[in-house]
Amino acid sequence: MLPERFQIVNGASSLMAGVYLLPLLGASAIGSYLGGAISSKRNLTSYTLIASALLQMAGCGLLSTLGGAIDIMPRQYVFEAILGLGIGLSLSTSTIMTSVQAKRGDLGKYSWKLAGSLSITFALSLLI
Repeated sequence: MLPERFQIVNGASSLMAGVYLLPLLGASAIGSYLGGAISSKRNLTSYTLIASALLQMAGCGLLSTLGGAIDIMPRQYVFEAILGLGIGLSLSTSTIMTSVQAKRGDLGKYSWKLAGSLSITFALSLLI
């Protein structure tokens, strides 16, 4: 929904809307790294998932406080980074949790289901 906001409310082009998402994407990459680093040494996946959910709620809540201002405010990038950090933490931690909890023979089944879901999502995003 952020790219649409950048295009409709702020009047940005589609290319600039993608550029404006870089704080979210960068923080997501950092969050993925941190989630893997935190959960790989000790099994802290539950606490990491709780922290990621809190960060995601905080990021979405802060983004919802933005008004209909035409100019992009610098604090919007900070809100995006908070949301991205929560998303990154949840992605890596849920992957680690799946590999820890599932049996060795079942991991292939889950990865095929995940790949199928992602490919359907990608195909639908191209069609829309």
